[in-house]
Amino acid sequence: MQTKEINIDQNDLNAIERLAFEYETLKDTVAYIVTNNDSPSTLDTELFKRYQNAEITAHMAFERGKKEIEEKYVPKELIATGCRWSLEYKTGVITITSFGGVNEA
Repeated sequence: MQTKEINIDQNDLNAIERLAFEYETLKDTVAYIVTNNDSPSTLDTELFKRYQNAEITAHMAFERGKKEIEEKYVPKELIATGCRWSLEYKTGVITITSFGGVNEA
């Protein structure tokens, strides 16, 4: 296994962090509604459906954003041979762990 660190552009960092925040906030809101309502009919309300759809849309946007970060910063040869990456929002550093041909993802 090899590890590589790459600094990403501040605009890219801000964009992906915003997408992550929006998704996590909506996910938490939907979870709160589900767990803190006694009435099963709550899940049939227009308000809940709007929150749920917003969460799904935010999740798709976040996943697209992660894919764009991967395509821009993670070397294609590492993707092809198998790697995992993570982004630290505080530092703007992507840490890439290469599995050297063994894709454990």
